[in-house]
Amino acid sequence: MSTASFKFQNAEFPIVIKVGRAISLKHEFGINLLNLFEGANLEEFAQTMSLNDEKIIDLMWYFVQDKFSDREAWIESLERDDLTRFKEAFWAGVINFSDPAAKPLIAELQKRLPELLKQNVLQNLLPQADQSQLKQTS
Repeated sequence: MSTASFKFQNAEFPIVIKVGRAISLKHEFGINLLNLFEGANLEEFAQTMSLNDEKIIDLMWYFVQDKFSDREAWIESLERDDLTRFKEAFWAGVINFSDPAAKPLIAELQKRLPELLKQNVLQNLLPQADQSQLKQTS
């Protein structure tokens, strides 16, 4: 079992991950914590955590829905910092849940992810923009 927590509206919300919840997360959100290092699972997880705030909001709701009756009002109350705190807590929960051999690898990925994303953008998006500019000037 893995427990982490995040603070939202002066309340502490636990993120408890057990095998059953890991299976549920796979089915409901496509986050495969039981096979994180298989295929593209790790890359997809990292991209979700970094780039898919809509899925993060859905995931966050999964952990807070018992305390709030109105999802729309809850969403209206969200601030950017709330998403950031949730992401950090969820990363901690995933690391704690993971196999002992995988924990340092996932922690290193979390640490290096901003730089890896920057490199990916520079390698993939900027060359396309450069090609577009070449076509426009031709």
